[in-house]
Amino acid sequence: MTAPRFAPLAWAGIRLGWKRKLPLLLLYTLPVGWMLFFSAQIFMLYGAEQGMSEIGGPMMRAMITAKRIFKITLDVKFLISTFFLYSRLFAVLLIAWFGCGLLCEDRRAGAHVLYFSRPLTRLDYVLGRWCTVFFYGALGVIVPGMFIVGSAAWMSPDWQFVRDEGEAVWGTLAFGFLTVAFYSTLSLAVSAVASKKSFAMMAMFALVLLPHALSRILARLLGERAWRVLSPLTSLGKVGNHFLDVRQQFYQWPTWWSAASLCAIMLVCCCVIAVRIRRWEVVA
Repeated sequence: MTAPRFAPLAWAGIRLGWKRKLPLLLLYTLPVGWMLFFSAQIFMLYGAEQGMSEIGGPMMRAMITAKRIFKITLDVKFLISTFFLYSRLFAVLLIAWFGCGLLCEDRRAGAHVLYFSRPLTRLDYVLGRWCTVFFYGALGVIVPGMFIVGSAAWMSPDWQFVRDEGEAVWGTLAFGFLTVAFYSTLSLAVSAVASKKSFAMMAMFALVLLPHALSRILARLLGERAWRVLSPLTSLGKVGNHFLDVRQQFYQWPTWWSAASLCAIMLVCCCVIAVRIRRWEVVA
């Protein structure tokens, strides 16, 4: 079975990013630190439960254990949801660094002419670059999230967390994929428009943070929290809570509103990328 045509381009981008050790160390310090912090909290929750299970007779121990396991499971899901809150921010920083310069630097160096002269379609080129960004985003979002879920599964008695809360495992994976895919697409869109990596990074931060601030202002002025659906950060949080089946009073609007907002932004980004790459190919 032959590899997809975009795979060599994606792998070349991954290897190039891996050579820059200092940015890797600095950018992944926070995700790894928070991953260990939340995993330690889960360890302490289940460790406390095992200590309490030694109190009383067999019937009393069984009742105490069942009640505390149920409460701990809810606490663990909220811990994972809290990690989502931070990972949304980690993803912006990671993907902005690794993704915002890919297309514009190809354009400045004229490398796109070489790529287009090979048996690569525009879609192959974009997928190759997108997979490079996705890889580094996944290292900071999906891997820590699954490590936290794995810690909960391993610490729970007889893998009860997986048996009772299997949707938390798939929800964590789905949230991580959605977050990384969204920001990867956004980073390539601004990179396709900007002339330099620094400009693309500023544009990406603006497109994430300005709608967030505007949505908070509108929600406060108009007295309706649903305006916060305009913020990609908030919409990702709402969808993430839906994946985990965690309900918070803060999110008082239907989940599909947030999903539609994120899909609309991604669709616009895809259109921008397609138009720009087509124009580059004509010039090449």
